[in-house]
Amino acid sequence: MIIKPSSIGDIVHALPFLRTLRANHPSAYIAWMIEESFQDLIKHNPDLDEVIPIRTKYWRKSLNTQSWNEICETIKLLKERKFDWTFDLQGLIKTGFIALMTGAPNRVGFHKNNCREKVNSWFNNHHSEHISTGSHIVDRCLSQLSFLGNFQPQAEFILSIRPEDENVSKT
Repeated sequence: MIIKPSSIGDIVHALPFLRTLRANHPSAYIAWMIEESFQDLIKHNPDLDEVIPIRTKYWRKSLNTQSWNEICETIKLLKERKFDWTFDLQGLIKTGFIALMTGAPNRVGFHKNNCREKVNSWFNNHHSEHISTGSHIVDRCLSQLSFLGNFQPQAEFILSIRPEDENVSKT
């Protein structure tokens, strides 16, 4: 499961990771956890098997019974999926916690010095090698795939648009 909930630019920068993962592991079941408000960016991507929308922004603003129930349901859903691998491409405490909550035996994240929030590295049991801060985020994301063996990077940014939306954009 890919964990990259937001923002638009960050999600776009993670698309080569998805393309590379699918190209090198065509039979893998690939899910992506993403903020509900951004799910349309990837919903129709042919490399994805499942999109798991979350509402962390809502949960933080409105910590009530409904949001607690949603959080518990999300954790339950993640555990039921029995993911073998998670790839935390965000590097935040919340995304590390999400990876841990999946119960996946292999949780890959960035080296602590490449995390936006260093505590994130506590939640993952595999870490990519430290990459200089001048490196492009696409390369940092791709570095997490080294745990799956040799791979051929695919520098493709596939944004899939439904045919009906494409027709609307032409008018």
